[in-house]
Amino acid sequence: MVNSGETLIWEYADGADHHQYVLRQEDTIISQLHFVHTKEYDAVVELAGERLLIEKHLTVPYHLILRKEGAPGELARFDADLKATGKLTFADGRVFTWEHPSVFVPEWYFADAMQRAAVSVKAQFDFSKPHGIATIQQATASEAALLATLGCYVVIITNLYPTYLFSR
Repeated sequence: MVNSGETLIWEYADGADHHQYVLRQEDTIISQLHFVHTKEYDAVVELAGERLLIEKHLTVPYHLILRKEGAPGELARFDADLKATGKLTFADGRVFTWEHPSVFVPEWYFADAMQRAAVSVKAQFDFSKPHGIATIQQATASEAALLATLGCYVVIITNLYPTYLFSR
């Protein structure tokens, strides 16, 4: 269980699957993100014993649909805007905004309805394998890992692999 004040590491995962990232807390893997290209979805998230599917829709700006594997309906929808920010809306009505306070700092965060940073994601862009940190701030334990994983996904597709946004 991930709690407020904790820092998670996201990093490129070595192995046969060259499009995989992990989010971990010390030696414990919190979630795994696998980039795949199928007609139905673009990424699979393994989190808390569940498989979540991310669908990328090529609108301008793009939007993402998050579904639980085998379950009907949407779990959440992320609508990007043209400023590299956006809005995450869960099926139960919870809304988080995706904020990027400075173009000079590779850090973004999901803000809750009261505009408090719930989870921040900072990327490390250098010549090493892609990596960064996710800091849990005001998120509840039940939503923290999911927000951190989605935040890492958005940072990866918009900054490390920008052409991925337009691929199918």
